[in-house]
Amino acid sequence: MAKWLIFNFYDGDFIRQNDVIVRFETKGLARQFLDHYQKPKPTQKTKEFTVNYSYYEAPFRFVREGDYDAV
Repeated sequence: MAKWLIFNFYDGDFIRQNDVIVRFETKGLARQFLDHYQKPKPTQKTKEFTVNYSYYEAPFRFVREGDYDAV
């Protein structure tokens, strides 16, 4: 089964920990890992309802291992 990688467009490289590319068994685990890069949601002052969307430090893309042409 192919593993998943996360490409960080801000750095122009895959996400690494201790100079090793982080690989995930499933895309869901990769999505959970992105919680580390989530910015706090801004407080809304004009709307009475909440918009549930996430802010991240950089744009990311999920890539299957071996499918590097997608980046």
